[in-house]
Amino acid sequence: MPAAPKRAVLITGAASGIGAATARLFAKHGWFVGIADIDAGAATALATELGKEAATPITLDVRDDADWARAVAAFGQTSGGRLDALINNAGQLTAGPIEHTPADKLRAMVDINLTGAILGVQACLPLLKATPGARIVNVASITGLRALPEASVYSATKYALRGLSEALRDELAPDGVAVSTVYPAFTATAMMDAERGGVDDRLLQRLEAGGLKLYAPESIAKAIWKAVERRHDEAGAGGLGRGMRFLATTSPPLLKLLWWRRRRGH
Repeated sequence: MPAAPKRAVLITGAASGIGAATARLFAKHGWFVGIADIDAGAATALATELGKEAATPITLDVRDDADWARAVAAFGQTSGGRLDALINNAGQLTAGPIEHTPADKLRAMVDINLTGAILGVQACLPLLKATPGARIVNVASITGLRALPEASVYSATKYALRGLSEALRDELAPDGVAVSTVYPAFTATAMMDAERGGVDDRLLQRLEAGGLKLYAPESIAKAIWKAVERRHDEAGAGGLGRGMRFLATTSPPLLKLLWWRRRRGH
């Protein structure tokens, strides 16, 4: 068992994509990282890469409250009983016309993107409250700032994460637990791979015609890191994410116009 670390973070969906980049970045800065993922093999491989003094793998289905209880208990044993940050990053995207999207895919997005984050907060609160300066980061999306047609349910879950963060920010302030929302731009991960069922080909073509840029997971990880270190309530991630978050605050009508033009390929 590693010695009690200075700071500890639990990241969901941490075995790949944005989660893996975030895990590597926190480990680089000396944090002890809980790599929580439903893919046990991938979580173990990343933990091995980072080293047992820096990380521990945790098999976790974020949709299962009993699994959350087990995972948090196991993490607490390896983290010296502290949790400085929970990063709700696990996500699922199936994009395309809603009338042609199977019901199980719709439920999966709600269960993983939203319910999973809620269950994570519930399970982690005892450790978070016991750790001075603790923070929750809910990883939303730019589609939580402006909804994307043909990704309607995904957008709905990301808007809901925004509301969850706003409510929890006030609710948990007396307990010393801060809450951030990060809005990543489109990122080069398997989630954006049409061949793997993430994004409908026609939607992807329209986004590309509108100047779609896929940002590296590492750039999104930096925004998550800064949200924790600088205690930001909200932060855009990637150039598009930062711009959209700024316009959402300063000029919603302009954001609406620019988003309409981009998503229609203008």
